[in-house]
Amino acid sequence: MDHNYKVGQTVKLVVDRLRHTQGGNFKIIGLLPAVAGDPQYLVKSDLENCRRVVVQSALAKQKQ
Repeated sequence: MDHNYKVGQTVKLVVDRLRHTQGGNFKIIGLLPAVAGDPQYLVKSDLENCRRVVVQSALAKQKQ
């Protein structure tokens, strides 16, 4: 499976009860290899100092 998002793009993190983070806007800062066919991304929120690794299925396009 290919990456659907590009470095520099802003996306939304899909919140579910298993993920221990708030949703919101995240900027893609790196592309990582897929795990079980799901591409991974290095992302950063404007509201946090840390970076996160998330799978593509946990992201959604930011609404304009």
